[in-house]
Amino acid sequence: MSVTVTVRLESGLEQRLERLSEETQRSKPFLVAEAIRDYVDLNECQVQEIGKAVAEADRGEFANDELIGKVFSKWEIGAGDKCPTRPAPRSRALESRRVPP
Repeated sequence: MSVTVTVRLESGLEQRLERLSEETQRSKPFLVAEAIRDYVDLNECQVQEIGKAVAEADRGEFANDELIGKVFSKWEIGAGDKCPTRPAPRSRALESRRVPP
């Protein structure tokens, strides 16, 4: 069974959806339903996994220092080091979008 849902789209997004619909020979409602299904599948899974992690933390199930050290060693990251900075932008056009570290 299906239900009808009304959504508001920015005009630019609607134009992109229209082009995609034409290029794929799929209806806009089909593409919207597929996008919503993918979004819900992804986020539903993430929320469930976060819930499991919170439950583990509530039970006091944390990684010990030895395990954390092994993970850091695997990725060659020092436990006390600051996060690596972003690489320099490849062009001046990207420089204005650069997020400060």
